[in-house]
This record gives sequence, structure tokens and C-alpha cells, in this order.
Amino acid sequence: MLDSFRSLYWLELILMNPKLALQSRLERPMGRVRHDFRQDHLVYYIAYFVLLLVSPYLWYNVLFGRLPSFQSLLLPPFLAILFLLLITVFDRFIEYRNSPTNGKAPVANPNSHNRALFLSIPVSASLFFFILHPLFGYLMLFGAIVYSVIQTVQSIAGDQQLSVQRVFALLISFCGVFLLPIVALLLIYNLVITSRILTTIF
Repeated sequence: MLDSFRSLYWLELILMNPKLALQSRLERPMGRVRHDFRQDHLVYYIAYFVLLLVSPYLWYNVLFGRLPSFQSLLLPPFLAILFLLLITVFDRFIEYRNSPTNGKAPVANPNSHNRALFLSIPVSASLFFFILHPLFGYLMLFGAIVYSVIQTVQSIAGDQQLSVQRVFALLISFCGVFLLPIVALLLIYNLVITSRILTTIF
């Protein structure tokens, strides 16, 4: 319960003053990614599934429309976690890339340790808006992602003494490599579906 209130405090501080939020988090000990995820993000995913039970939009569809598919309910948290994974790995990639130990594990820096994961708390918190309406939820999720990316890029640029444009270019290149396996799987899936359609036709 205490972690839940702390996470809300960090969320408010990140939205109001990201630099102050990064400085204030130095008061807590450094933890692994899993620990920081449980401490800062997990409460929002639990609340999302709990609040779905009282969602006005969901009950309206149940009573007057059709029941939403289970996949559609899982898609928002899946996209949020996928983004957290991507931005966290990118942050760690930057640490290794600029490590003075020639690619070896860098010495943990409290200022930058799990920085991207911390600044992405608004992304997990945006899941609350899906309770109201999916369209509203996706708009807020996209806005939270953009905000978190901007704050992370600016923080990395200042910490690594790089230009913001340079960090953005690295992020875009990294995303291309990171998402390449997913694109390949989608391509294979489409080829399989196309071959089945052609088989039924001919």
C-alpha cells in the first residue's frame, strides 16, 4: 500500500518537474529492473484489471452491445509493457555504449540507473483512461509515451553530453533493430495466411 502512494507521488512529480523527480529518487536505494517495476508500475496494472469490473464502457457494451474480446482488454497493458521494455533496454544500451570500461558492465550510477523506467511511470498510469473509453485510453497512452520519451531523451542527452537530436537518432535506430523480429514474425504470418488463401482458391 505504501508503494502505491509513493508511485502516485512520483507520478505527480514527474509530470510537474521531471528533473526534480530524478533528483528526489536518489533518496531511495538502487534496485534491479524487476524491483523498480514492482515498486513504481505494478500497482497501475493491478488497478487496471480491478477497475475493469466497474468500467461504465465495459458494462454498457455487456448490456447493450457485445462483450469485448479478452484480447482487446489485454492489448493496452501489453503495449505499455512493450514500451517499458523497449525504453529500458535502450537506456541500458546507452549506458554500455558510453561506458569507459570498453563495453563491459558499467559502474551503476544512481543518477541514471533505471532512469527511463522511472520516467515512464505516466505510461503505466495512462491505463486508467481505458476504463472510461478505449479511444480516450489510446490517446492518453500515446501522449504519455511521447512525454516519457522526450523526458528520457533530454535526460540522457544531458547526462551523456550528447545533443538531443543525436539521442533521438540513436533511439529511432534502436527501435528499428528492436522491432525487427516482430516485423519478421508478422511478415511470416501474412505469408502463411496468403498461402492458405491461395491454396483454397487453386
